[in-house]
Amino acid sequence: MDIIIAEKPNVARKIASIFKNIKYIKYKNIGYFRSDNIAVISGVGHVYQLDQIDRNWRYPVFNISWKPAYQVDRDLIHTKPYIELAEMLRENANRIIVATDFDIEGSLIGYNIARYALGRDRDILRMKFSSITYSELNRSWNNLIDFDYQNAYAGEARHIVDWYYGINLSRFLMASLRAVKNTGLDILSIGRVQAPSLNLLIQRDDDINRFIPKDIFSVIAIVDDVEFSNDRRFDSKDDADRYISNLSSKGNVELIINEERRYIYPPDLMTLQERAYYIYKIPPNKTLSLAQSLYEKGMISYPRTSSQRYPPDLNIRKILESLNIHKSYIQKIISKDKLIPTSGKKTDPAHPAIYPTGISAEITTDEAKIYDIIVRTFLATLSDPMILEIREYRLDVGDIFTTKSIVIKDQGYLEIFPYTKIDTQEVSIDPGLYEVNYRIRKSKTKPPSRYNQVSILSKLEELKLGTKATRAAIIQTLFSRGYIYQEKGKIYVTELGRVIKNVLYNYVPDLFSESFTRALEEELEKVQEGEQDYRIVINKARDQLEKIFKELEGKEEEIGRELLKNLGSKIAKK
Repeated sequence: MDIIIAEKPNVARKIASIFKNIKYIKYKNIGYFRSDNIAVISGVGHVYQLDQIDRNWRYPVFNISWKPAYQVDRDLIHTKPYIELAEMLRENANRIIVATDFDIEGSLIGYNIARYALGRDRDILRMKFSSITYSELNRSWNNLIDFDYQNAYAGEARHIVDWYYGINLSRFLMASLRAVKNTGLDILSIGRVQAPSLNLLIQRDDDINRFIPKDIFSVIAIVDDVEFSNDRRFDSKDDADRYISNLSSKGNVELIINEERRYIYPPDLMTLQERAYYIYKIPPNKTLSLAQSLYEKGMISYPRTSSQRYPPDLNIRKILESLNIHKSYIQKIISKDKLIPTSGKKTDPAHPAIYPTGISAEITTDEAKIYDIIVRTFLATLSDPMILEIREYRLDVGDIFTTKSIVIKDQGYLEIFPYTKIDTQEVSIDPGLYEVNYRIRKSKTKPPSRYNQVSILSKLEELKLGTKATRAAIIQTLFSRGYIYQEKGKIYVTELGRVIKNVLYNYVPDLFSESFTRALEEELEKVQEGEQDYRIVINKARDQLEKIFKELEGKEEEIGRELLKNLGSKIAKK
């Protein structure tokens, strides 16, 4: 019997729909799909978790193994029948086909079920798909590939390394506080990516708090009530006056006209999270959850992607004909002879950009918001570009001053995607020679902007800290631990977050280093690409952590007192 492993029950149902004569079979309080020669089973996400082999609460601990999740956490008892079902089918297993999400998490979920519940860690096959439409699943079934072991190994290495850091360092923090006093704090935690992420937020906080505004002066040239400016800035009014004294009282205005075409590109996860936040104020972590739900309902392609390109064989016309929103605009698009979408620069070897499949399902209000962004973006990528007319007026008075007029000549994709902000302005002045007046404008330097939930994700992506699937969850963990809080959309660091960083930094500064964490991320990427043995990466991480604990050895009380002294009796603002 062929056993197909899906990631979740609703995806198992979609996969089962491509087979004839397959029935739904109840097993305990769950179910699966079965015919004479095929069984489609599933997990509910991870049904195995890492845990230390013995039960002693100590640190550092490295003797860990995968165990059924319900044995590690009583709240995960619902995972038990999924494992027992797979174990029951083990004797009849012929081919084992993993059909979980094609990424490091999905591959690890499938691999763990295959090797621990079904007793097979070799000769596994793979269904690879980026949407759960009938046609895509059927194509995937008819084109099985070898299992992507490197994805699974990379996922396992990441889980083990994160367990090493997260559990051991968090235990040390709690032990340090307990060594001096029972504080009543539920959990203090710090992790491999949490630490540099928190440090980035603290550095920005410090930059803002240390910032002292300074007066700066700029010169404005005025011609017929039109203001021209340039990038020169002066520390004093006297310097600005001296600059003006060298400028001519007459100047020639020249007009340069350019057209600029602007396009919308297919969205990767980061772009979707940005748009959802700025349009609807939906936090990035929630956007990912909503997009995942839409994917599991078959309505969109896989959301955890870095690509800005649709698959080349995507049947765009069929999708347009199936969509049930924005029908009038779709009719304009579909009347074109050729449907050629835009393409961005970013690619992903595993999955294409996010697109709607044309399938309909019952969805929540928030899911509808995310879906609408995806559909509007899809239609915008098939639309004409927005065309701007940019009129640059250049005033020559011995130095060049400019002003611009920006007008939307053709709305293009703006008709369906009106969220692009364009600072349009109109200036009317004829080219020629004019009398010029000057004015000095006084302003103040501005501090750096505070991060919001999207801009910090962009920074983590830029620094290659975490993954596209984990960055939003890392920031959410910092919120839930009380290390940061949000006010009017901006992120602030709490006293607790600052104390955790400052105290630990005195002993293990590498923990908060971007380069230290990024180096490990790069090693994990090499595992995924088949360029590095995952066991070498795990051992290297263990060696690094052992060095950290040598620095911390015997310092629980010392660090505990320092934490307590800095925290005082205040409760972190949440």
